[in-house]
Amino acid sequence: MALVTVIVVNIAATAMATVPEIGEAWHRFYRWTEFVAVLIFTVEYLARAWVSVEDPRSVNDSPWTWRLRHALTPLAIIDLVAILPSYIELVFGGAWEFTLILRVLRLFKLLRFTGAFDTIFAVIRAERRPLIATFCVITVVLLLISTLAYVAEREAQPDKFGSIPAAFYWGIVTLATVGYGDIAPITPLGRATGALGAVLGILTFAMPAGIIASGFMEELRRRDFIVTWQLVAKVPLFRHLTASRIASVALVLRPVRIEAGSTVVRKGEEADGMYFIVTGELLVEAPGHTVMLKSGDFFGEMALLDGGKRSTTVRAGTGCELLHLGAAEFRQLAAGAPDLDAEVRRVADERRRDNESSTADRQPA
Repeated sequence: MALVTVIVVNIAATAMATVPEIGEAWHRFYRWTEFVAVLIFTVEYLARAWVSVEDPRSVNDSPWTWRLRHALTPLAIIDLVAILPSYIELVFGGAWEFTLILRVLRLFKLLRFTGAFDTIFAVIRAERRPLIATFCVITVVLLLISTLAYVAEREAQPDKFGSIPAAFYWGIVTLATVGYGDIAPITPLGRATGALGAVLGILTFAMPAGIIASGFMEELRRRDFIVTWQLVAKVPLFRHLTASRIASVALVLRPVRIEAGSTVVRKGEEADGMYFIVTGELLVEAPGHTVMLKSGDFFGEMALLDGGKRSTTVRAGTGCELLHLGAAEFRQLAAGAPDLDAEVRRVADERRRDNESSTADRQPA
C-alpha cells in the first residue's frame, strides 16, 4: 500500500506540474516528491534484484546470472523505467518531454500490485486466436472502404483521398464511428461508402468486444472454481476424495465469507442448506450452552436431513470462510457419494444424541 501510494502521488504531482500556475507555485514540492519517489523506487528495484536469488528456480544458475535474468523480466524492466527519467535528467539535463513520458509510465508499476491486469492478460492470451481472426476481418474491411473512398473521392478531394494509404485515416475513424469531421466524402458514392463503413464498423468492433467480454467471464468462473476447489480440499470430510470427485463437489458448493460477530443462521429459520467451516471459529448457541466449531467442522446437517427449521443460532466468533451446500445440491451429492451421505448422517445422529443427553442432564430431579 505504501508503494501504491507513492506511485499515485508521484503521477498526480507530475500531471499537476504541467499546469503553469501550479507548476510554478509548487515547484519545490514537486522536486521533493520526485526525489523521494525515485529514492524509494531505486531501493525497491535493487532490493528485488538482490533477493531474486531466493527463487527456487535459481539453483542451477549463479546468483549474478539469475539477477541478470531477473533484470530482463517485464516487471523488472518497468521498475527500471520508473527510475530512469530522473537519472537521465541528472546526467544529460533537459529533455523534459521525453522524461515526462517515462515518468507517466510509472503507472505500469501497479501491474505488480493488482490481479486485474493478470486476468486481462490471461483472457487475451486464451482468446488470441479468435482475436487475431477478428482483427484480420477489421483489416480487410478497412482496406475495402479505403479503396472505395479513394475511387469515389480522389478527383473531388485529391489532397485528402489522393491515395489508398491517405484514405486509411478516414477509414479508421469511420469504422470506429467517431467521425471527427476533418475529412468527409462529398460525392454520392463516397457518402454511401461512409455509411457502409459506419455500419460495418459497429459489426466488426462488436466482435472483439464480445470475445473479450465472454473470455473475461470465463476466466473469472475458472478462478472462482479453483478457489472453491482449494477450499473443499481443506475440509477433512472431503480429503479422502480424488481430485475429480473434489471437482464435482466444488461445482455444487458456494464459498461464503462471514465477518466476525455476524449471524450465519438464526433459530427458527427454514433450513436451506448446511455449512462447512474452512477457516475461522463459529459459536453455536444451543439451549443452555454454547459450542465452538472450528476449521474442518460442519453444521446445519440435522435440519437439512429432517427438513425442518433451524434449532440453534450460529454466530461468527472470528472472520470465517465457509462453504454452503444447498438442500437440492446435498441430495444430488448424497446420491453420487453414499460414503459422504453416511458420514454426514453419522455425525448428525451423534449430535442429536448429545443434544438429548445435554437436555436430560439439565432437567430437575
